[in-house]
Amino acid sequence: MFFIRFRGFFLVLLTLLMGWISVNAQTVNAKQPRILILLDGSSSMLQPWSEGNIRFKAASKIITTLIDSVYKVNKDVEFALRVYGHQHPAQENDCYDTKLEVMFSKDNLAQMELRLEALHPAGVTPIAYSLKTAAENDLLDPEHYVYSLVLITDGGESCGGNICDVVQQLLSKKIEFKPYILSLVDYAPLKEEYKCLGNYLLVNNEKQIKPTVGTIVEAYRNMLTMKTITRQQIQEAVTNAPSVLKIDIPKFRVTTPVQEEKPEPVKIVTKPEPPKATPKPPVVETQLPKELIDRMPSLTKMQRTPVIFTTETFKPIIATKPKLPEPEKEVVAAAPPAVKPPAKVSKPVVAKPKPNPETEKPKELKYDVQREDSKETTLEILFTDGKGHFYQTSPEIVLTDPKTGKQVQRFFRTVDASGSPDPQHIPVGKYDLAITKSRVAAHGIEVKPNQKNKYLIYVSKGSLRFRYEDDPEDKEPVKEYAARVKKLFEPGPVVKQMCSQELEYDPGNYHISVNTLPRIERNVDLDFGVLVTIDIERPGYVQFTNTNALGKVKLYYELGDEFVNFYEININGNLPEQKLELQRGKYRAVYPKHAGVAYSNETVKEFMVKSKQTVDVQLD
Repeated sequence: MFFIRFRGFFLVLLTLLMGWISVNAQTVNAKQPRILILLDGSSSMLQPWSEGNIRFKAASKIITTLIDSVYKVNKDVEFALRVYGHQHPAQENDCYDTKLEVMFSKDNLAQMELRLEALHPAGVTPIAYSLKTAAENDLLDPEHYVYSLVLITDGGESCGGNICDVVQQLLSKKIEFKPYILSLVDYAPLKEEYKCLGNYLLVNNEKQIKPTVGTIVEAYRNMLTMKTITRQQIQEAVTNAPSVLKIDIPKFRVTTPVQEEKPEPVKIVTKPEPPKATPKPPVVETQLPKELIDRMPSLTKMQRTPVIFTTETFKPIIATKPKLPEPEKEVVAAAPPAVKPPAKVSKPVVAKPKPNPETEKPKELKYDVQREDSKETTLEILFTDGKGHFYQTSPEIVLTDPKTGKQVQRFFRTVDASGSPDPQHIPVGKYDLAITKSRVAAHGIEVKPNQKNKYLIYVSKGSLRFRYEDDPEDKEPVKEYAARVKKLFEPGPVVKQMCSQELEYDPGNYHISVNTLPRIERNVDLDFGVLVTIDIERPGYVQFTNTNALGKVKLYYELGDEFVNFYEININGNLPEQKLELQRGKYRAVYPKHAGVAYSNETVKEFMVKSKQTVDVQLD
């Protein structure tokens, strides 16, 4: 009888204990916090903001301040960066221009700063499409992550998309913490436009950055301070559970052996580990030369003090912000050697059609491998020119099954502040490796268990060329123009490249300016072994036919949502001097209504320029 009572007491105690564990487990959230930053990269972000800064630079400072402030609360928060309107110029009106520039990862402030410095505003503002793309491609695992979003912009949707529809259909199902919209301009209608998306905050001067960031961090504090519940925490909770009742139980003897009933264990549901790949035959590995090993970034993560490496010794030195050379030195690329035509041939030499990189077979990359014993199985990818120089670019890498051709893993090859690649946790097996946007591949990449699998891949430079957009076979070289090519935010010369040339450059992000009227501005990524072609429009002409002396006439061209001044022409009645070669597009001529009268009203005349055509514009 006493045993029955004791058993009943034990069951009550067990129920209370399980309830205590349940209550405490509920106070711990098993989801990892993630914040996606959606950044406006349209051409209007080049406009002045305050204190001499352009809007894009102000947005970059807001982002780095936000990340730094969040890390002070929780260093394990994962940030990602998606940018829109930065890959194509406004004249192209590309309403699908959006790209994930930094993938979700922890402790990526340095990586975020480097990527922001390499970006350049250029195009239009497809906000709704970017939100849709983010919902479908970036916010993929709401079961294990708690998501929020911060949008930084200086305007509204310009591509006809419906932001509220995207929020209702896609974002509301994946974002648990209300997003924030940070507007860099004080324009009241924007607040109403973004009302359905989240909380609208105005940041139109330097003094508002810290209070605004503080508002966001405070609002996210509950999310940021949540911890992940682990098996160990549950076990400790069971072990250290407080006593519910203190009862002295008298000793007694049991003549009949009784089997003690054990409490039902707490069940912890975990995802099954992926099946291990079938062992493959070993491959012959090449031992790295000692001089390359000495130059390679460390396998282990170094302290977070930023360091850089020299190509001569590859020894870490304390990094300081690189100073751009003053004045900027311009290097003129050597012109190709002149080709003398055969004797008695009067026809000009015609350039042979260039191969199409899209149809070419990917180039096979050579590599070496080094392995170290480890408790974890990881893969690290390094890119080098084989001469001691290691590239810190972050291309997207795809691993596929060599037998089925199916994709197994896709990731961005990122590096830490010391230049060492971040280890990737890849299932054991053998793979084919491809670099997206590059016509290169490496076969036989084997990930062995309990090893740091470190692959040193030898890569070549990227190439840049120009062609007329209506001449895909390059039958007519672009001899009329020249380009200034500069690797962004890194010390080094500006290269003057004739548009009839094809030159090689180290992988990286480059700003390119072509001396057309108005100038063609491009921002491109030159990847390993990739030939980048910039298409140039055939120009048209404008003939101003007014024979009166109007004086200076300002010309504006359409760039995104606004018109930008790019040139002044003197209308003096000399018609040959009043004809200009212009790029295709929409223009405005602005001049005083009464010539020679100061502060008189201005007349605005709009006109269109088409390739290979001349438009007559009568200035009244």
